Formats: sequence, C-alpha cells, structure tokens
Amino acid sequence: MCDNMNGKKIKVAELELKFGNKVRYVNVFSVFRYKPSNILYVIYADVDRNESYVSYGTSHVKGSTILSMTSNNKQDDDIISTYISEVVGEKKLSNYEIISLDEVEEIEIISSKNLKVDKDSYDKLIKMTIPVDKVEVDDNKDKVSKKKKSPILTLLIILLLLIIVGGGYFVVPGFFNKEPDAFKSIVCTKSYESKDLSNVNIVEEKNYFFDSSDKLRKLDVFITYNFLNEDSYYDFVNKSLYYNYRPDETEDTKGGYKLDDDSKVFSTYASTIVDDSYLEPVDYEEIISA
Repeated sequence: MCDNMNGKKIKVAELELKFGNKVRYVNVFSVFRYKPSNILYVIYADVDRNESYVSYGTSHVKGSTILSMTSNNKQDDDIISTYISEVVGEKKLSNYEIISLDEVEEIEIISSKNLKVDKDSYDKLIKMTIPVDKVEVDDNKDKVSKKKKSPILTLLIILLLLIIVGGGYFVVPGFFNKEPDAFKSIVCTKSYESKDLSNVNIVEEKNYFFDSSDKLRKLDVFITYNFLNEDSYYDFVNKSLYYNYRPDETEDTKGGYKLDDDSKVFSTYASTIVDDSYLEPVDYEEIISA
C-alpha cells in the first residue's frame, strides 16, 4: 500500500517569462528515487488538463525548487510506467524512495518527456496523490442565517416592497412591461494556415452582438487550431506552446481554452463586453463592411 505518497499542486518557475505574466501550475504526482539505478525522477501534469498523459523527467531538488530534465535512458518509460501501475494498484513501493514535497514551492522545467497512460489510471493517480482543495465555510454566515428574524422587521420589509411595486405600477408607465434593448448579431468565419505553427489550419469565428442603436455591445471569438499530424500537435503540447495562444483575460474579457488529444485540436474562446475602453470599430455598418 503506497500510503507515503505526497503529491502537490506546484507553481512553474518561468525564468524567461516566455509565457507572459500568467502563472502556470502543475500537479506534481511524485518525486522519487529509483533505487536500482539511484536516479531521481519527477512526474507531473498541468492542473487544467484532463487528458490521460503525464510528463516526467530526471530530477534534482535545490532548496524549495525541483528540476525536470530529460534523460536519454531508454528504460525511463518503463520505470515511470511501472511506478504509476504500482501506485494505482496500491502495491508496496519497495524499489522507490519517495521524496517529500513539503518544502517544495516551485518546479523548473528545463525539459521533459511525455508518457500516455489510460484514463482510469490517470484519474486514480490524481485522486491518490493530489490533495483536494479545502472549501472554507463562513461560520458567521451560518450563524446569521440561523438567527430568528424579527416579525416586525419582516412586516416592514413587505410593506416597503408593496409601496415600491405599487408606486411603480401606477406612477411609471411601462414599469412592468419594459422591454430590453433589441439585440441583433452577425457571425463572421474565416479559415487560414497558421504562419507561426507548422501543419496547422486555423478556423476563426467571431460573433458580434449589437444593441438597438447598431452599436457593438459584446464580441465572442472562437478559434480552432487543427493540427494535421500528431508530431506537430504533441510538439505544441509537450513544449507548452499553447500557453502563448491562450486568450488574455481582463476586466472586460473572459475566456478559456481546451486541448483535445483525440482530435489533435486546440481551441480557444474569448468573450468581450464592449465599453469605452474598446479600441476597435463598434458601428454595425463599419464592422460588416470591413
């Protein structure tokens, strides 16, 4: 029984800031020393991915940082695969010395290798090694909700609501039948070959939403990167190049991304609320004529 596993969610140290200011985290499933060869290994995967493969490398611990480096040892895949199998099979890990991650705060990824594992083993590996984030409960909120409300206060609130609603009904015309702005939308789609990535076709879809004054109020953008072969896709994934293509999130723009190993597709989504800080054209006629 592998009761000494102590995986951890750890921040990636981006020394050259090649991914901008976005902080990247990985689930480090384990750092262990393989006793027969005395080699140290680290196994991990991005926290925001659910595809069933792991990255690994030979490792070194320096202070609060662990390193991941690729080894040319042909037996590495077998060692990592056997280790994962024994962990999820809850077998005794007699060939491995588990290294504590209690003091580790960052992982520096110099290079790594990729290993496909079956989905059940991947899910079990996460469940067995990565602690679940605790959800804090606001005790004060519970206490307030359990307090007995004053009947007088309740009656006053109901009376106030009746005055507001009644006044609105009789004084303000159209108070209850006010219609929202009539929105209309257009969809623009284009496809092209990527200039930066090899063997990639890109499909870009933009959904424009206008108010009754023909002014742009919201823009949704969907971009799909279709990789034409496995080598280009896994090069894109293994080197974490997709971090360069994630949508930038701001106060007005929310988005996300997804990697699909089966279809060899990377897709992004960004939704922008248009306000005074928006610098692109906002008039309906100007947009459709562009």
